[in-house]
Amino acid sequence: MKKSAPKTQFFPVNQPCQILEFLESVFQGKSKTNIRQMLKHGTVFVDGAPISRPDHWLRAGQKVSIGASSSAKPINLFGIPILYEDNSIVVVDKPAGLLTVGTEKEKTNTAYSLLSSYVKTQSKSNKIFIVHRLDRDTSGILVFARNTDIRDVLQERWHNENHQREYAALVCGKATPTEGIVESWLKENANLQMYSSSREGDGQHAITHYSLNQQNDQYSLLKVVPETGRRNQIRVHLSDIGFPIVGDKRYGKGENPIGRLGLHATMLSFIHPVSGKTMKFESNIPTAFLRWSRP
Repeated sequence: MKKSAPKTQFFPVNQPCQILEFLESVFQGKSKTNIRQMLKHGTVFVDGAPISRPDHWLRAGQKVSIGASSSAKPINLFGIPILYEDNSIVVVDKPAGLLTVGTEKEKTNTAYSLLSSYVKTQSKSNKIFIVHRLDRDTSGILVFARNTDIRDVLQERWHNENHQREYAALVCGKATPTEGIVESWLKENANLQMYSSSREGDGQHAITHYSLNQQNDQYSLLKVVPETGRRNQIRVHLSDIGFPIVGDKRYGKGENPIGRLGLHATMLSFIHPVSGKTMKFESNIPTAFLRWSRP
């Protein structure tokens, strides 16, 4: 007799806590190691979004579901994992080195063109629309809309309190102080390179928060939370305080032991434009970032 697939289990969240603590209370017979493996293998979802970080915070009223890893495995589109999709949005984990949208020199090998081709396999009339962008050499979570109305709603809300972003940045040097806020007004020079002005109103206002994850004498791994979303903001601000991002030839030293830019979009949270639910997507910090900053 063919063995039936395990059913998805659902558990309501009654009070705020971290996902690891919640799962320990639900699965009291499992060790922390086993629970971390559940998270790592993509079997844990919060309100339908896959969660892998054990320090993810839950809110009262959310619903945690546990499903088989085979059913939870994301679609992989030519090297781009699709983390989530519905009739309104598509969320992907963009690799480093891939443009978000085409340029005069490169029009086809982009996240936009690959996803456009993908949605047309579902229906020839399907289209995809850009909500925001990540630099070619920045990896991590990227959202596309399925129609112009959804795009317009998401873009309008992109800088309000219901929208949160986090990045992991591998930077050169031993970061001190270990946390802080960088504020400036960003401008563009004749070479289309952004730079900071300290004079109020002289450019686009930009604020970046950072805190230390781990470090050694050569490199530091930072958690970076941009309060504003200006072009190249994180790269400029970290360079401004003397800790340029690894592999950043434009704003840093170009020192590059990892073979790529040391910037990764680890978390994106926003209100779904149709359901009204808070959607939170996470992407693991690249292994190279962790290895080169290990104490």
